[in-house]
Amino acid sequence: KVIYFPLGTANDFARSLSLNPIQPEVSIVKDIVNNSPTVTIPIMSCNSKNFINVATGGALALITESGSDILKNVTGKLSYYVGALDEILSPQEYEITFKTKSSNKRVILTNGFIISQGLYAGGGVKVSPHISPLFKETFNFLTLESKELASSLADILKIQQSDSITDLKESKIITEDLEELIIQSETELPLKLDGEEYTSKKLKFSKSGKELKFYLY
Repeated sequence: KVIYFPLGTANDFARSLSLNPIQPEVSIVKDIVNNSPTVTIPIMSCNSKNFINVATGGALALITESGSDILKNVTGKLSYYVGALDEILSPQEYEITFKTKSSNKRVILTNGFIISQGLYAGGGVKVSPHISPLFKETFNFLTLESKELASSLADILKIQQSDSITDLKESKIITEDLEELIIQSETELPLKLDGEEYTSKKLKFSKSGKELKFYLY
């Protein structure tokens, strides 16, 4: 069982657990162990790597740097997040092949994609259409064709509405809850797995079968 004290700059995983920053003290630890319930968090796998909260791929992975990254400097709104791709990076396009449970195999050009159990990444940016984290059998996959970026800004902003489930049925945004996902590319895909750098041409995402218990307090 893990007592998690969020003391970082962004604390994205803590946001999904609704934990507030608190200075750890012996009395607090004792109180949590004696009185707090736990939540079971599945561990995600990407090839041979593990993560818990969010994986970002493509240009999205390149701008979610730790410390003074662009997201933390522009208040963590997804509108700025998307705008930053064009203004800061002139983002590279990646041709990826993937298949979800409700579609045939698709090949698209995209600036990036997000695989999430949690709700936030990059300093408080909401990256999931859900109101609750997917700490269960499925995870969320979200991406967008490069050509649809400008026309989909309104739909992207909807995701920021943390007090409701975002309806993206009529949107150009590709999003689905999955148990397994394979993404392939002819070029190396840059990734951040909970902030840790990784690259590969073929990515297999799934629940690892492992789990951790976190105290809620």
